[in-house]
Formats: sequence, structure tokens, C-alpha cells
Amino acid sequence: MKQKIKELKLTGTELVIQDNKLIDSPKMLNLQEQKLFLFLVSKLDPNNPEDVIFRVTIKDFAKAIGVESTTDVYRDVRKAIKHLMSRIVSIKRIKDGCKTTTDIPILGYAEYWHGRGYADIKFSEEIAQYLFHLKKEFTQYKLSQITRLSSLYAIHIYEMLKKQEAFGRRIFFIDELRETLSIRENQYKRFSDFRNIIEITKREINEKTDLKIDFKFIKTGRKVTAIAFDIKSKNDKTEKQKGLYCINNEKNLKQIREIMNFGFSSKEAISILDYTDTSVAANAINAVKSQIKKGNVKNPKAMIKTALKEKWHDDKKIETKIKKEVKKIPNPIKRRTGFMKIFEYLFRKEPFI
Repeated sequence: MKQKIKELKLTGTELVIQDNKLIDSPKMLNLQEQKLFLFLVSKLDPNNPEDVIFRVTIKDFAKAIGVESTTDVYRDVRKAIKHLMSRIVSIKRIKDGCKTTTDIPILGYAEYWHGRGYADIKFSEEIAQYLFHLKKEFTQYKLSQITRLSSLYAIHIYEMLKKQEAFGRRIFFIDELRETLSIRENQYKRFSDFRNIIEITKREINEKTDLKIDFKFIKTGRKVTAIAFDIKSKNDKTEKQKGLYCINNEKNLKQIREIMNFGFSSKEAISILDYTDTSVAANAINAVKSQIKKGNVKNPKAMIKTALKEKWHDDKKIETKIKKEVKKIPNPIKRRTGFMKIFEYLFRKEPFI
């Protein structure tokens, strides 16, 4: 059976809609590949998944990314399509209290038509779950917001900050941000070089998108360990009241990191700690860690929420409570099968009935 082919037309109103896990995942893409990927995403109907092959004209793609259609564009798009076929996205999740990384391919099929000016492309089945039927924890923005950005890092940081726009701030640990941006260990080793990337990203986003951002680096002792971005919408004339967790010392950063280790995002961790005293948080974290070591924890994420809410601090009291909760669960009633009756009779435990 011949598969349906859907021709894509540029309308100027394209929306990029993605699952937040996809936005926060490392992608080993260059600038052209990233823009091609986002252009394709913008042509999807997230509420109506179709098993189709998209036909992309090179001219429309050139318009979508804000460049003139030239011989170089044809060559670059062909190269980007070829490379996308071998690219993966690394999705990080928490399953059963354990951190996991799932590598999934971006494309499932691609065919470039020489001399005709178009290519046929299909997303992989694995990535579809992050592009369709998105009911919560997704982000959307106009494709036109990223077409003029000339830095791959600017596109990726724009997406991650757009996701937090309503919150007004996003904090990254430096190692977390480097990993998400796919910056290799041997790249930008000097802090001044890394800072320069962030400065360029800030300038590009402020000049060419609907966001206005600023940032400051946060130190643990003498070492810079995190970066906090302030985010404002240029379309929002009124200043929103936002509850922001005060990150001003080593203990704050350590507690955010530890809460994240229980399976929360940095945003969730900051929100959880927003109105929690640092000593209460420290006691709760230590209490849950202690219970994990003793094998009393099946769901660390749920337990830390309870520990913070109830202000846990005493191991003996906690263990007594856990044992009481276990006792509340009724033991299953053992049914005496025919085999069991015979077994009991043979060993004279009770009369055979």
C-alpha cells in the first residue's frame, strides 16, 4: 500500500509545540539541523497524528529559516536531512526511583529528490509520543521567533526559557546546562569562554525574540556552580508577582540538587523549597536518605513530599510510622485448595474435611 504524502506549505503562522521533556533533552544537532527539525515540528497537528510522509520544498524551508533560496541552501538542507537520519535525542526520566536515559531517533525515513527541489521526510515512531496528544507539560511558540537566531545555543536556551516564561526565572547548574546544550568536556573550558556564549545568547534573544532575559552566575564558595535567568515577556506590560526561591548560598544550591535527585525538575525543586525553612528541608532530606539506605522506601519522590510536609527529623518516629502504615494493609486470606487440604492431612495439622 502506497503511503500518503503531505505537501507542506509555509503560511507564516507556524507554531512549534513540543513535550517539555523533548525541549530539555540534549540533541547533537547543528544550527541547520535544529532549524529543519523545528520547521518540521511546526507543520504537525499535535491533536491529529497522521502516518504520513511530509514533502518539504527547499524554497519553503529557506523562507522558514529566514534566508534566501540559493544553491548553498539546497546543499545545506540535503546535508542536514542526511545527518538528521542518524541523530538521536536523549530523554532523561525517573522510573521506579531510578534515573534513566532513553536514546530515540529523530527521523524514521528521508528521501531527497535531486533536481526537483524537495525532500520526503517522516518522523520516527519513538519521537511521536513527544509531539502528539500533548495535554500537559508542553511548550509552544511561533516558529518565526527562532528563524533569525544565528546561534544554536540561543535557540535551545530560548526554548528552555520560554517553557519557564510564566514562572519568571529558571536556574541551571552549570554542568546540567552544558550537558543539555551538548557542550563537550573539551569545549569552552575557560569560564570566560562559557560566559561569552551566554552573553551572545542573551543579546540575540533580547534583540530577535519575544522574550527579554537577564542572568547572573551563582557561586558555591569561590566556584561558579549555577546560573539564574530572569525571564520577561515583551508583550506583558504588567509586572507579574512571582514567588522566587532565594538562591544566595551554598546550602540553597545543595538542597535544590538533592531534591532534584528524588526525581524532580529544577523548577519543581525550587517551587517545593520556595516556602520551606532550610533547616526543615535539611532534616527531611536526611530522614528520607536514611530510610532509603534501610530499604524502607519504594517511592522516594512521594516520601520526600511527605517528609517536607510533616517536617520529619527523628528516624525512630519515622520508622514506627512506616511500620504502622504497613500493618494497616490487610494480609491476604489464604485459600485452602484441595492440594493444601491433602498436605495438611498427611502431616496431621488438622482433620481432613
